[in-house]
Amino acid sequence: MRSLRVPSLFLAVTLLGAACGGSATPSPAGQASVAPSGEASPAASAGAAACQPAPEGTVPAATVTIRDFAYSPAKVTIKAGEAVAWTNEDTSTHTATTLDGGCDTKSIPKGATVALVFPQAGTYEYHCAIHATMPTAVVEVTE
Repeated sequence: MRSLRVPSLFLAVTLLGAACGGSATPSPAGQASVAPSGEASPAASAGAAACQPAPEGTVPAATVTIRDFAYSPAKVTIKAGEAVAWTNEDTSTHTATTLDGGCDTKSIPKGATVALVFPQAGTYEYHCAIHATMPTAVVEVTE
């Protein structure tokens, strides 16, 4: 009887692992940002500092409102070294996370604002890491 349990347990663990660990659709978090030239942007480069939390008192060059499970505006343009602030006016907690994962506001609770500084030029496409169905948005950083 014992020899029947081991294969059954192995099969159950294998099936459970396949159901929980894999997906036929690749996650956008594994994709890199791509600059308009077709080359990887600095945000996607290994070791690049995609962004940093803005120091207290920083005045953002652009603001994005999160409302109705969308970012507004969907694209902002700033200069290298400037900040973007995200204000969550939605009913749920959200994030602004670049597709390559190199830049992340972490959780932004309802009513909160988080600002990040982007030191390098590039195209930073981002999404909500909590809600995969939300549309993506872009921070364009120029020299």
